[in-house]
Amino acid sequence: MNRFKNYFLPVILVAAYPVLALYAYNVEAVDAINALRPLMISLGAAVLLLLLFRLILRHWGKASLVTSITLIMFFSYGHLYSAAKQLNESTVSLGHHRIFAPLFLVVWLLLFWLIARQKGDLRVANQTVTVIAAIALIFPLFSMGRFLLNRSHTASAAVEQQTATLAAGGTKPDIYYIILDGYSRDDTLQDFFDYDNSEFLQALEDMGFYVARCSQSNYAQTQLSISSSTNMDYLQSIDKIYDDPQNTSRAALPGMIRSSTVRKFLEEQGYEIIGFDSGFSWTNLIDADFYLAPSVGSVKYMGMSGGANEFEVLLLKTSAGLLLADASIKLPELLKPDLSGPRRLHRERILYILDELPKIPRLPSPKFTFAHIVAPHTPYVFGSNGEPIGGEVDGVAAYRDQLIYVNKRVLPVLQQIIEGSETPPVIVLQADHGGVRTNLQDRMRILNAYYLPQGGEAELYPGISPVNSFRLILNHYFGTSYPLLEDTAYHSGYETPYDYTLVKDSRPGCE
Repeated sequence: MNRFKNYFLPVILVAAYPVLALYAYNVEAVDAINALRPLMISLGAAVLLLLLFRLILRHWGKASLVTSITLIMFFSYGHLYSAAKQLNESTVSLGHHRIFAPLFLVVWLLLFWLIARQKGDLRVANQTVTVIAAIALIFPLFSMGRFLLNRSHTASAAVEQQTATLAAGGTKPDIYYIILDGYSRDDTLQDFFDYDNSEFLQALEDMGFYVARCSQSNYAQTQLSISSSTNMDYLQSIDKIYDDPQNTSRAALPGMIRSSTVRKFLEEQGYEIIGFDSGFSWTNLIDADFYLAPSVGSVKYMGMSGGANEFEVLLLKTSAGLLLADASIKLPELLKPDLSGPRRLHRERILYILDELPKIPRLPSPKFTFAHIVAPHTPYVFGSNGEPIGGEVDGVAAYRDQLIYVNKRVLPVLQQIIEGSETPPVIVLQADHGGVRTNLQDRMRILNAYYLPQGGEAELYPGISPVNSFRLILNHYFGTSYPLLEDTAYHSGYETPYDYTLVKDSRPGCE
C-alpha cells in the first residue's frame, strides 16, 4: 500500500490529468465514452513506464519521478510547440520539430541524469508531485461536475401541450424533420459562395415543396436552434437562464432536444420515434423507438475499437504525438497513426442516413423521423460527386462542392419518401443555421422547405422561421391552436451563446 501511495499514485494522477483536462475543456462537445480509451491507454502506459524505469534505475523513487516528468513533457509538447511557432522575435525559430524536438529530448535527458544521481528514496519529491497533480485535477473534475449539474437542469416548457383533434382528413401523416446542418439560403449561396441554387429549389417546388425564400434561423448555433424549433418557442421564453449573457452553458440543451415538446406531443398521438446517429450527442435520440447508426457493433460504436476518434486526434495533436501526426507523410505505413478515422466515420454517418431515409416509409405508421445530417457543414469530406476529400481545402470551394453533392443525394431521397408513403407525409427540410461564420445576416439565412399535403402549404409564408414550423404543422394536422410567434433571428457567438444580437433581413422583399 505504501509503494502504491508513494510511487504509483503520483504517476497515475499525472497520467490522468491531460486526458481529463482536455475532456473537461470540451465536455459539451465530446461524448465521455470517446475519452475512455485514451484515459485507459494513458494510465496503462504510465504504469508500464514506471516498471520499465524501475528496471533501469533499480529504484522506485527515481523511477516514479522520471515517469512523471516523462508524462508531463510528453503531454505538454504539442502546447509548447504551438506557442513556439507563434514566437517570431527570435532569430532562430523554434517552431520546427527538427529544432524543438531535439531541445525537448536534451532537457529530458538532463532531468533523467539529475534524478538518477540523487540519493535517498525521493519520497518527498514524489509526494509533492502527488499533491500538485491532485490539486490540478480538481479543476477538470469541477468542470465536469458543473456540466453534469447543468445538464440535470430541466426547463419547464413554456408551450402548453394541447389536445389533438385530427384535422386534414382525419389521418395521422408520417412526419420527417430533416436538418441539413449549415445549409445557407439561395441569396447567400450566390453572394458568398458564388453558387446558383435555383435548380435545386425549383426541383423541390416541382416535387410539391414550399420554399420559404425569406427564412432565417432563430439562432446561430445548432444546439440553440434545434432546441428552439423542436420545442416551438424561443429559448428566452422557455427558461430565464437562456436570457442571461453571463451564462455560457449548453449542458441542458441536449435534454431539451431529446425530450422536446414536439416529440412528447407526437408520442401521445401514438407516433413511433425514429432517430439517426448524427455524430453529435446532443441531437442523438438514443432512446427513440428506432435508433439507427452505421456501426452495429456496440464496442465499435462506443469508440473502444477502430481508428482514432475525434477526441483522440485532438489529444494526439496537443502532445508529443504531434511529431507522428506531422511526420505521417514520411513514415512507413506501419508506423503512421490512423488520423482519418473521424473523417471516415463522418462520411459513413452521412451516407448511412441518406441511404436509410428512403426505407423509413416501410416502418409502421404513424412515425416521426428526426434526421440531423451534418452537411454541408464542416468537416468537408465530399467532393461535388461524392468522392472523398481530405487535408487542407479551400473553405468556400469545399463548402460549395459538399453542398452540390448533398443536393444530388437529397432530391431522390425526398422523392422516394413521398412515393413510398401510403399516406402523403409531412416533410420539413431545414437548416439549423447558415454556412457563413463571419457575417451575421448570412449566418442566419437558411434553406427552409416544407412538404405539407392536404392543404398545409396554404398557411406557409416566405419568412417563416423554425420556431413556427411545428406550431403550424400541429395546428393544421392535429387541430391545435398554437399562435404563430414573431419570426426573429438572434445571433450570438460561440463563447457567449446567450448574448444576442437581433438580425434584420435586408433581402429585397424580406425586410
